Amino acid sequence: MSRIRINDELEGNYARRYYLRNRELVLRRTRDRQIANPELCREYTRRHRLKKFGPPKIKTPIERFEEKYIPEPNSGCWIWLGTVQKNGYGRFGFNSGRSGFAHRWSYLYFKGEISEGLEIDHICKIRPCVNPYHLRAITHAENMQC
Repeated sequence: MSRIRINDELEGNYARRYYLRNRELVLRRTRDRQIANPELCREYTRRHRLKKFGPPKIKTPIERFEEKYIPEPNSGCWIWLGTVQKNGYGRFGFNSGRSGFAHRWSYLYFKGEISEGLEIDHICKIRPCVNPYHLRAITHAENMQC
């Protein structure tokens, strides 16, 4: 069965479609996203998602951080599974769009501020490790000697 679309006419949010089907002119009233008002479609989609799934769950930075590492049982390292740079250090996004090194964020969250002029050193010497107990704040000169 073949049908050929002849014409579309807008009627509010609906389209009146005329088809030629088996030599008969057929009128079909349909709701079409391309023809309907995009604002109404967005509002309907938003309401539908809220009704079906509930309000969106916004995760805190620590919840997101804990999803991105796995503890290694032998060494005690927390191996970073998120984004890892070419140099081996993990990246972590925090504070609405800002990102930084995952091991620095781990140190800041679990141990506190990093004093001016200090760097974070991995005691275990494993770059993707984010276990705060394997991290220490030292000077650049000390870091170069290790």
